[in-house]
Amino acid sequence: EINITRSGAIFTRTAGEVSQAGKIGLVTFKELKEKLPGLSRILERAGGGNLRYRGNDVLPAEGTVHQGFIEQSTVNIVEEMAAMIQCYRAFEANMQAIRAQDSALQRAVTQVGRVSPR
Repeated sequence: EINITRSGAIFTRTAGEVSQAGKIGLVTFKELKEKLPGLSRILERAGGGNLRYRGNDVLPAEGTVHQGFIEQSTVNIVEEMAAMIQCYRAFEANMQAIRAQDSALQRAVTQVGRVSPR
């Protein structure tokens, strides 16, 4: 059995004995919203696909952990699907324009220098 407290502490129960197995780190990056355009300046790779904060401005988070809850998406699926379809249509239109340009260039290359009888 695994229990997670609101502060992020992870407890396991094995053979009736409860022990702390770890803690989920809840932190807030100071002024992250202002720094979003330059994330590479404030975050660095920490191995295993993880990132870590470069500075010492890591503050304790104000959030809590809730065990047994399912996190809901913050994405509106209908809007995102419509945006994806719009992007796909724009992609298809651009591909068609590229094919037309490629065809015109191909004709120009093969017909340049060709002497036509009069």
